[in-house]
Amino acid sequence: MRNVDPRRARWIRFRMFVLSGFLVLGLGSVVSSAWNIQVKHGAEWRMIAERQRQKRLKVQPMRGSILDRNGEPLAVSVDVPSAAVNVAEMIRGLPDVKVPSTLDANAARLAQALNLPFPEVSAKLKSKKRFVWLKRRLSQDEATALKALADPKKPDAMKGLMVEGEGHRFYPGREAVWGVVGYVGGDGQGLDGLEKSCDDDLKGSTDAITALRDRQGTLLFGDGLDDERSLAGDDVHLALDLGLQFQVQEDLEAAIKAFEAKSGSAVVIDPNTGEVLAMATAPGWNPNDYGDSPLELRRHHSTADRIEPGSTMKIFTVAAALAEGKLDPTKGSTARTARGRSAASPSTTRTRSRCSRRAR
Repeated sequence: MRNVDPRRARWIRFRMFVLSGFLVLGLGSVVSSAWNIQVKHGAEWRMIAERQRQKRLKVQPMRGSILDRNGEPLAVSVDVPSAAVNVAEMIRGLPDVKVPSTLDANAARLAQALNLPFPEVSAKLKSKKRFVWLKRRLSQDEATALKALADPKKPDAMKGLMVEGEGHRFYPGREAVWGVVGYVGGDGQGLDGLEKSCDDDLKGSTDAITALRDRQGTLLFGDGLDDERSLAGDDVHLALDLGLQFQVQEDLEAAIKAFEAKSGSAVVIDPNTGEVLAMATAPGWNPNDYGDSPLELRRHHSTADRIEPGSTMKIFTVAAALAEGKLDPTKGSTARTARGRSAASPSTTRTRSRCSRRAR
């Protein structure tokens, strides 16, 4: 064995000692960091990771129906397609220089498919929002054209385009039920009639589902609803009779035309139970197209106006007189009244004559 310089041997051992020390410090640092992340602060980091990985989506339930006493629908919700776009997804991965031209090209294609002005569509796309409504309540041809634009099998498929079903309120009774049922706005909020007064019951409670997403934010799948009943609101059953409502509305409109009146109201009530069987106001309008109706026609006089009782109160006066024996329908109260007038005092007669002369 060749002799080694003791000084050189000591220097080699010193360097090995320093290197081993650095390795031990590095390993200790890794173990310490792993312990802090996985053990000491593990729950906090797991919570952060879950928040980044999962997304809570609110599901708007289907609005409940309004039915008459026989189960006939007065107001129902149907799914109609609506178009929306995720502009951030549409331009993801594109160079900045190509973004304006791509948005203009997509706006032209969307405007042609939806029969919308190009400037309107272009302005929505250039907002670069994650969710923008393009058009709501599409026709079948428009929905088919949009699905063709987003077909992934095509090389020029448009990214970020969504065609989703949206609840739309439909009133089969049309003009006959407008005042009682009311109508719903574009955001699904009841604005008049029973749609407004029973809005909390009809719209139900909004539930949420948990969905996973990848690093780009694309949703992968969800865990489902906690309660499937949240997909629909509660139904409201009325004492109203739809057939009778149609008849009352038709007769009321005919009476308005015959007597050249501005408006009219009619309420049909079951005297035994007090149930309202029909409640109509004319002229009416179609709640399916409430935006096209004049604002002054949306007032239901049967429920919104204060009406003086007038002659209807005479029934109670006559009934009270009959109950007290002041009137006898079998003995001719008219004759007694005539005799009473002839027996009036002279002063009364002179007063009437003097008023007559003044009138002449």
